[in-house]
Amino acid sequence: GVEIPNGSYIDSAWIEIYAHEAEADPAEIIIWGEATDNSVTFDTNNLITDRPATTATVSWNVTENWAIWTQYRTADITTIIQEIVNRSGWVSGNALAIILEGQDMGASALDNGRDFESFENEEDPDDGGDGLNHPERAPKLVVHFSPWPSSVSNVKLENSFRVYPNPV
Repeated sequence: GVEIPNGSYIDSAWIEIYAHEAEADPAEIIIWGEATDNSVTFDTNNLITDRPATTATVSWNVTENWAIWTQYRTADITTIIQEIVNRSGWVSGNALAIILEGQDMGASALDNGRDFESFENEEDPDDGGDGLNHPERAPKLVVHFSPWPSSVSNVKLENSFRVYPNPV
């Protein structure tokens, strides 16, 4: 249900996430999108590794300390969203998939951890949570866009265009 018209100009985009644990170890994450017009739901028949990747990728190097249940934002993913909505088969209302792929940062899983809330948002009491579902902490895609192409050609304004006040 991503309501972005085909060919829109993407000004900026990111994902807002909530830390699930306090973290201090650095993390290197590669973000990419699924190069398809309308992503299907992930399940055992539709694995991440089976999905075609966008040519656009973004490196997100996380070095700041995270505090539990605090909101953070990914690196800007404008190029990824732009590539997807520019696909000839993209239609407003389609689904898109964004994949965050962690890079190996150490000898153990403990050295590779940045945990954040997923769609179910249940706060595990073993992690200091209340055991309840918190939908307000679900990851959120934020996209600022203009529903027109990023370039215009063959425009002839001549004397019909004026800007007030002058200077602007």
